[in-house]
Amino acid sequence: MHAPDQEPAPDDAAISGLGRRRFLSVGGGALAGVGAVTLTRPLHGPSDATTVAPPAIRRTDRIYPPDPRYNTMRQGFNRRWVGVPAYIQLVNDARDVVDAVQRANDRGLRITVRSGGHCYENFSSGNYGGVIIDLSNMQGISMDRAGRVAVQGGATMWNVYETLFKNYNLTLPGGSCYSVGMGGHIAGGGYGLLSRQFGLVVDYLTGVDVVCVDRHGRARLVRARRGDPRTEWLLWAHTGGGGGNFGIVTTYYFTGLPNPPGLVTVALTTWLWDDLVDFSNGNFARMLRNFGRFMLANSSPSSPYRGLFALIHANHKSAGKISMTTQVAGPAFNLLDTFLDQLNAGVNPPPVTATRVTLPWLQATEWLDGSGRNQRGKAKSSYMKAPFPEHQIRAIHRALTDDSYHNPLALLQIDSYGGRVNAVDMIFIGASNQLGEFESGLTAQWLGTVPAVVLGGVGTLVIIAIWAWRFPELRRADHIISAQEPVT
Repeated sequence: MHAPDQEPAPDDAAISGLGRRRFLSVGGGALAGVGAVTLTRPLHGPSDATTVAPPAIRRTDRIYPPDPRYNTMRQGFNRRWVGVPAYIQLVNDARDVVDAVQRANDRGLRITVRSGGHCYENFSSGNYGGVIIDLSNMQGISMDRAGRVAVQGGATMWNVYETLFKNYNLTLPGGSCYSVGMGGHIAGGGYGLLSRQFGLVVDYLTGVDVVCVDRHGRARLVRARRGDPRTEWLLWAHTGGGGGNFGIVTTYYFTGLPNPPGLVTVALTTWLWDDLVDFSNGNFARMLRNFGRFMLANSSPSSPYRGLFALIHANHKSAGKISMTTQVAGPAFNLLDTFLDQLNAGVNPPPVTATRVTLPWLQATEWLDGSGRNQRGKAKSSYMKAPFPEHQIRAIHRALTDDSYHNPLALLQIDSYGGRVNAVDMIFIGASNQLGEFESGLTAQWLGTVPAVVLGGVGTLVIIAIWAWRFPELRRADHIISAQEPVT
């Protein structure tokens, strides 16, 4: 196979003359010749073996509708989304990705990309007549002699955590749902239970290998590196803006990854809805108010509470309870009781923290897996810089106690951020959540095919309207554009 000729790299003036918004509009195509890598495949000669091997099962990496795998593989984790692509292309290395993109582009087929398939919206599975390029076979994780870690785009979170810990005593401060693919998680910023202590995953990102299409319609593998004036903006575009915009990332590169904590303490706290349903007793409002004030007061990168991460699941009252998972490590290891006391000040009766266990970090990470089972769902989130105002607290309570619908899986999830998340200058990192102290996410899940009573009446919709907003700083920032356009 002959590698295609490489397009000459544009000079530095051409790159510096690209405005940020113009760069976003053309995607990685303008850089498809810059740092382009010629890929070759190993040549395999005939075997000298004299024995006759048994018939091999023929491997097929292009899955068409008649294939018995098609109905499964046209869906992601969220069963709400079912695509009808012309075919699904499994890829095993960067050369496969280049070939798959070239083939689809030559035929005018829309490309969507899937790593772990956990996209909240219909951006990866939602392909009708095009091609889904599936990276899930690309699970490689390695370290070179200089200590730079390489993670392929199809690797899942648990695979990354286990490999980095067991081989190198390192970790990425990513999420807790360990079947999530790193391809989309990292491009979205990458955050989780260790982010208040160590920052975002993209704080450590120093390079990406990304397949782009140039102005002549030719697919190329571009190596974008921090410090390279010709390609660093392409790297920056993968530090929080989301995936599927500029190309397909085949490998992420990291330096300076942290060591995970040796031990963490995990606590599970429960508030009964029977003690919260009457808004006039003040318990519900105090709990949310206390949480917001605590996170605002302890959002500094140097806060002794930076090793504390708390996640509230405020389920609809039909679930019977609201729960909170708290993990403490590092400088916050002995501060759990202080946090719980401040959170529950004035709440009567106080909640019950029935579970409190100290575990090795890797075991705790496995235990706290948040993936759950495959079902249908809808989620919407925003990043908050201040505690909930009173009118939002009232709206949240009205929605979660609405008797016109019954769905114990509908909830408002509140995650704590701040700490080291706020430590990196946003000119270097494109992740919008580095402006917030905590995240609120509305989530509804259901098992049936029709979500007739998932979000209920006006109350829940009011909350969605309230929370579907962004701060002025984010609206002005070009880097939050995430159109999920195909790579064509």
